[in-house]
Amino acid sequence: MTFTNIFITNPICTPSRATILTGQYSQTKGVLDLRGKIAISQQHLPRLMKEAG
Repeated sequence: MTFTNIFITNPICTPSRATILTGQYSQTKGVLDLRGKIAISQQHLPRLMKEAG
């Protein structure tokens, strides 16, 4: 999948993914470096995609 209109405020991989998965700024969830983690319950994009088929 290619996102054609997305803006990420953090150039590091893990915080950027956290932003995409949650729809919130990475610092909101405390994902500030490569070791950051977010709860599965906060990973909205994968859940929505699964529900959509």
